[in-house]
Amino acid sequence: MKSRIRGIVRMGSNFNKKYNSVSFLGFSIDHDKEDGFDITADEIREKLREALKYTDEELKDLIFSNLDDTTENEDWKPPQTDNI
Repeated sequence: MKSRIRGIVRMGSNFNKKYNSVSFLGFSIDHDKEDGFDITADEIREKLREALKYTDEELKDLIFSNLDDTTENEDWKPPQTDNI
Protein backbone atom coordinates (compact mmCIF):
# COMPACT_ATOMS: atom_id res chain seq x y z
CA MET A 1 0.00 0.00 0.00
CA LYS A 2 1.32 3.44 -0.95
CA SER A 3 1.93 5.88 1.84
CA ARG A 4 -0.15 9.02 1.73
CA ILE A 5 1.09 12.45 2.66
CA ARG A 6 -0.93 13.35 5.68
CA GLY A 7 -1.68 16.87 6.71
CA ILE A 8 -3.84 19.80 5.87
CA VAL A 9 -2.95 23.42 5.27
CA ARG A 10 -4.87 25.66 7.61
CA MET A 11 -7.51 27.82 5.95
CA GLY A 12 -6.46 31.38 5.21
CA SER A 13 -2.85 30.47 4.54
CA ASN A 14 -1.22 32.41 1.77
CA PHE A 15 2.11 31.24 0.42
CA ASN A 16 2.79 34.60 -1.25
CA LYS A 17 1.99 36.98 1.60
CA LYS A 18 5.08 39.10 2.03
CA TYR A 19 3.93 42.69 2.39
CA ASN A 20 1.35 44.70 4.30
CA SER A 21 0.04 48.12 3.26
CA VAL A 22 -2.35 50.64 4.74
CA SER A 23 -5.04 52.18 2.56
CA PHE A 24 -8.37 53.81 3.09
CA LEU A 25 -11.63 54.25 1.28
CA GLY A 26 -12.59 57.86 1.80
CA PHE A 27 -15.98 59.39 1.18
CA SER A 28 -17.69 62.66 1.89
CA ILE A 29 -20.66 62.82 4.23
CA ASP A 30 -22.82 65.78 5.21
CA HIS A 31 -23.55 66.54 8.86
CA ASP A 32 -24.87 69.40 10.99
CA LYS A 33 -22.52 69.37 13.99
CA GLU A 34 -18.93 70.49 13.53
CA ASP A 35 -17.55 67.45 15.36
CA GLY A 36 -19.57 65.03 13.18
CA PHE A 37 -21.17 63.24 16.13
CA ASP A 38 -24.58 63.55 14.47
CA ILE A 39 -23.50 61.15 11.70
CA THR A 40 -25.33 57.87 12.17
CA ALA A 41 -24.01 54.36 11.60
CA ASP A 42 -26.69 53.92 8.92
CA GLU A 43 -25.38 56.97 7.05
CA ILE A 44 -21.86 55.51 7.14
CA ARG A 45 -23.13 52.11 5.96
CA GLU A 46 -24.94 53.78 3.05
CA LYS A 47 -21.73 55.52 1.98
CA LEU A 48 -19.87 52.20 2.16
CA ARG A 49 -22.60 50.50 0.09
CA GLU A 50 -22.25 53.25 -2.52
CA ALA A 51 -18.48 52.72 -2.63
CA LEU A 52 -18.94 48.98 -3.15
CA LYS A 53 -20.97 49.71 -6.29
CA TYR A 54 -17.81 50.99 -8.05
CA THR A 55 -16.46 48.91 -10.89
CA ASP A 56 -13.44 46.75 -10.14
CA GLU A 57 -11.15 49.26 -11.83
CA GLU A 58 -12.63 52.25 -9.98
CA LEU A 59 -12.34 50.48 -6.64
CA LYS A 60 -8.74 49.38 -7.29
CA ASP A 61 -7.82 52.91 -8.41
CA LEU A 62 -9.23 54.34 -5.16
CA ILE A 63 -7.35 51.87 -2.97
CA PHE A 64 -4.06 51.71 -4.90
CA SER A 65 -3.86 55.50 -5.24
CA ASN A 66 -3.33 55.91 -1.50
CA LEU A 67 -1.37 52.84 -0.40
CA ASP A 68 0.89 53.89 2.42
CA ASP A 69 3.22 52.42 5.01
CA THR A 70 4.03 49.35 2.92
CA THR A 71 6.29 47.13 4.96
CA GLU A 72 7.64 43.65 4.70
CA ASN A 73 5.37 41.46 6.75
CA GLU A 74 7.78 40.21 9.42
CA ASP A 75 5.02 38.29 11.22
CA TRP A 76 4.20 36.10 8.21
CA LYS A 77 5.02 32.44 8.73
CA PRO A 78 4.69 29.59 6.26
CA PRO A 79 1.41 27.69 6.58
CA GLN A 80 1.29 25.05 9.24
CA THR A 81 0.18 21.53 8.54
CA ASP A 82 -1.78 19.42 10.96
CA ASN A 83 -1.46 15.69 11.03
CA ILE A 84 -4.74 13.97 10.48
